[in-house]
Amino acid sequence: MASRRAGVAIFLILVIGTMATAGANTSGGQAQAQPLPRPQILTVERQGSQPLATLKRAPLIRLPAASLDPLLGEPPLDPALSVTASFGPGDMTLRHYLVQMQPTQLAAGVAAVQTAGGSIVEPIPDWAYIVRMDGATAARVRELAAVRWVGAFQPGYKIADCKVQVADCGFSGELALKVKLFPNPPLTPPAGRAPPPLGEVGWGSGQQVDSTTLLLRLDASQLPALAADERVRWIERQTSFTLHNDKVRAISGANSVGSGLGLYGAGQVIALADTGLDTGNPNTLLADFAGRLIAAHALGRAGDWSDPNGHGTHTSGTALGNGRNSGSDPSSHRYGSSFAGLAPEAQLVMQSIMDSNGGLGGIPADLNTLFQQAYSDGARVHSDSWGSSGSGQYTSFSQEADQFVWGHPDMNIVFSAGNDGVDANADGVVDPNSLSSPATAKDVLSVGASESERSSGGYQLPYGTLWPADFPANPIAADAPSNTRNGMAAFSSRGPTADGRFGPVIANVGTNVISDRSQASGAGTGWGAYNAQYIYDGGTSMAAPGVAGAAALTREFYTQYAGTAASAALMRATLLNGASDMTPGQYGSGATEEMGLRPNNVEGWGRLDLSSLDLAAPQQLRFADNPTGLANAATIDYGIDVTNAGYPLHAT
Repeated sequence: MASRRAGVAIFLILVIGTMATAGANTSGGQAQAQPLPRPQILTVERQGSQPLATLKRAPLIRLPAASLDPLLGEPPLDPALSVTASFGPGDMTLRHYLVQMQPTQLAAGVAAVQTAGGSIVEPIPDWAYIVRMDGATAARVRELAAVRWVGAFQPGYKIADCKVQVADCGFSGELALKVKLFPNPPLTPPAGRAPPPLGEVGWGSGQQVDSTTLLLRLDASQLPALAADERVRWIERQTSFTLHNDKVRAISGANSVGSGLGLYGAGQVIALADTGLDTGNPNTLLADFAGRLIAAHALGRAGDWSDPNGHGTHTSGTALGNGRNSGSDPSSHRYGSSFAGLAPEAQLVMQSIMDSNGGLGGIPADLNTLFQQAYSDGARVHSDSWGSSGSGQYTSFSQEADQFVWGHPDMNIVFSAGNDGVDANADGVVDPNSLSSPATAKDVLSVGASESERSSGGYQLPYGTLWPADFPANPIAADAPSNTRNGMAAFSSRGPTADGRFGPVIANVGTNVISDRSQASGAGTGWGAYNAQYIYDGGTSMAAPGVAGAAALTREFYTQYAGTAASAALMRATLLNGASDMTPGQYGSGATEEMGLRPNNVEGWGRLDLSSLDLAAPQQLRFADNPTGLANAATIDYGIDVTNAGYPLHAT
């Protein structure tokens, strides 16, 4: 670190890996008096200093349908969605079982299961695994001292949105499904069906995208049988995705780390999956991007990565536009008075996912494909301003994002939280449970939209005038969308996730953001035109690329000042550690308080603030990036002496 960071007050960032076996469009016209286009952490609870072995709480198996102590019984599944676990010395048919270990004997249990002949497939919280084995092996595993419980991995546990009855699923008629398969699954078909050809599942009609992903169309009456197929891991509906800066640089602290530390994104590559980029011709791109595009992929329209929508050009500008058309001077690193993005010297990979119908048909069925393409081009930050509306569900797309980061721990993925915030019960507080997928993933930065500070241009009418059905009550109805940096945009999706985690995890400016305007024919003007080169726009779509740019600056910081290639986990922890607390928000305390103590399900860990990297003595930043990680229930201690009470200790 630079000598100016010597001292006693400490911002401490600890990133510990794990040893687990892991396998609404914001575009619109000028503001007008009518509706416009809208833009729990699982912990081991300790009683005082009691060691883990003395805890009384029973370990639960946590599934989408329910959290259960299996020793007290399983959920009352519909018979059509349940099977009886097989335990028999002569049963050699491979199936999938849930096996829960004794909490204090996890490692011994895993080793014993493998020695007995079971194949560990993937972990399930808490202390459990999906294990592939035959009935004879299951009988042996059930008797192991380190094993707490063994049961069938029920068909009912495989279907998104189902609880315990088929009727709960809401499925009827012909279904368009995304089906995830187990890797290297057994090929034993359900009773009464002939084995299909190797490599085909033999259900309905559709497409096998890769070895573990299918897109199927079939009648709802076939759903229980599909779920009972031992090759099937997960079933969900096919999803349609929607699209979800001078002020931005100042509020986020990018100007501070630029002038103070010389961080502008040089040497970093950011990929954006969006509607395209400007004219789609490297020779005619806006000056704000010229010479820094290293790859462009037309995933939605063959041979065409232009941006007739305007969304992708605007988000690209927020992430890394250099502001040449607004008076910046890249040769002298002077960006502060322009509409430059957060990482104006980074390079760009554009993955155009807009199809010929204006939808997002270019998003692959398995997101690993999307991320791998960008990673191969050199990108280590991936910005995604799109998602599917929902109530915080962890979907297969969320899992694929986590899967990619697990396999590529230096890739930081950023997703917009969604624009589904509403005050449906008219109590003056935005309702919870509107987080989009894949922003529900565990190893990504999910980004909510905080307000800008801009009193003219773009949308200036109150939320209740812009979207009267969504925000009918004060104080939200009378509030302007960009009048305080410590308020959240009313439309920004709120958490928690369906499994209880906080979401979003960070906030960034997402209202009346000025950024680049696509020059492609037919491109929209978002929340209004600023001039021929720039437009206003708003939404979590606009907040996410700013965080992506900040992640690139953070990666540059660790390279430049610490000589280390930071993991994605360290980048995320650094951004959360330095975030600025927005509590209580813009409406004060009381019944309509916007947010409580952080972390919370409105701002997450706070508003993006990169100035935390540019600490003056006696403050300092220390970090530990430990990719080897810890086994379950293991600990590691770090000793920190704080000798100056005038400075806080922030540990992430």
